[in-house]
Amino acid sequence: MRLNRRNSFAFSSLLLALIWGCASQPWYRVDMNVDGKVTELAKFSGLQAWPSLSSSFLVLLAALVVSLLSSKKFQRIIFALQGLFTLFVLSAIVFPGLQTSSENAPPAILGEIEKLTGIAQQHGLSGVELQLSFWPTATLVSIFGYFALLGAIFMVQPKWPNPTKRYAPTEETAEDTISLWESQREKKS
Repeated sequence: MRLNRRNSFAFSSLLLALIWGCASQPWYRVDMNVDGKVTELAKFSGLQAWPSLSSSFLVLLAALVVSLLSSKKFQRIIFALQGLFTLFVLSAIVFPGLQTSSENAPPAILGEIEKLTGIAQQHGLSGVELQLSFWPTATLVSIFGYFALLGAIFMVQPKWPNPTKRYAPTEETAEDTISLWESQREKKS
């Protein structure tokens, strides 16, 4: 399958939807050990734990739409910026999300844990565990896939044909209405 303009935008849209879907699944489960019995307190999605993840995906989606509507030269710049921004999302949000433990939980989750238990973190919250699910890894893999697709698009995009100008004026432009009428009449016959 060729990576033409239509296919690349379709694959990009599908991968962004996959990333959004993986990020909205529960990434973290908060368990508390109460009298030897483990109780699940709450589950948090990646979008809840890392609020900047949502806005980052909206930026990538907006960049995809802008590149769809822009010229060939500007598309190449946008694809390069999307690739850099995707690396930023990986390094600033997804990698730290994979390395989270009970001691260094995301700030959005820490506040919720304090509300759920009624005990502040600085007072020695014990017996609380933060379990990581499969979804952060799935998000990481899909973001790597999106980055690889952007790299492939960046390499193939110069070979795409220029958009046709469907309603561009022809070189046979008549100077007055009579000559225009005559030229159209000659084309019919």
